[in-house]
Amino acid sequence: MKRYNTVLVIAGLDPSGGAGLLADTKVCTLTGSYAMGVATSLTVQNTAGVWRAESIDSTLLGEQIEKAIEDIRPDAVKIGMVQSGGQVRVISDIIRRYELKNVVCDPVLVSTSGHSLIDDLDEGIALRKELLFPLCELVTPNLPESRLLGIKEGAREYNVLVKGGHIENSEISDDILIYKDGEREQFSGRRIKTRNTHGTGCVLSSAIASGLAKGMILNEAITAAKEFLSERLKHGSDYDAGHGHGGMYLI
Repeated sequence: MKRYNTVLVIAGLDPSGGAGLLADTKVCTLTGSYAMGVATSLTVQNTAGVWRAESIDSTLLGEQIEKAIEDIRPDAVKIGMVQSGGQVRVISDIIRRYELKNVVCDPVLVSTSGHSLIDDLDEGIALRKELLFPLCELVTPNLPESRLLGIKEGAREYNVLVKGGHIENSEISDDILIYKDGEREQFSGRRIKTRNTHGTGCVLSSAIASGLAKGMILNEAITAAKEFLSERLKHGSDYDAGHGHGGMYLI
């Protein structure tokens, strides 16, 4: 019997479908992986902004994850929005106990519209750095998040991809991979002119997780993910997809 390449997605639910759990599962499907999904938070948001977020009970979250992976073991894990400190602890404990591999964490801290997506920002950052990030193959902050997290040069327990999409007035979007040993690798791409950019960070990190699930090494998965992201941005550039930063072409 053949076996799917599988990705477990743990993320918040965006009702507009442009980011979070719905976008992640679409990406996994489009890039050739079977996606399982567990919601960490129910949000009130659309392409124009975020108004409210209610976290899922940590115990319920843990039970959902455990039952999913006991039945279908994931080849990779994509983690997005994790709202509460209790959720960070539960997810980290499960990754450690079940020895899950190829964990990609997109540290969703604050929405583009400025709404905090963590109950306690200081605690959330501290717990991620202490418990979650050391269990990850890759952490994918954007530039503002990398500053909040205090990402610096030098060796660490996990690889970091600093996403350059937030650099203004640039025709190039450069992402910098900082390996565990401190070595660096640059991934360049031409910026696509479009307002339909809602969920780009989610799309990139879930595409990387899908690549890892299929057996790619890290830099191969990043290269493939950036190509996928650019293609989706280009194809969706002339669509009307919401009144704010529109959803991407994930069809």
